[in-house]
Amino acid sequence: MFRRIIVLELKMIASAFQQKLCISLSWATRTYPRIYQIYSSW
Repeated sequence: MFRRIIVLELKMIASAFQQKLCISLSWATRTYPRIYQIYSSW
């Protein structure tokens, strides 16, 4: 019983971490080309 609760907690933490990772990756793919354009225009 107790072990099952720990597994559920780990799964929730893992899914939340995965969502944050996906959000930051999509933000990076949107932002880095813009930064590259600014640097290449100099």
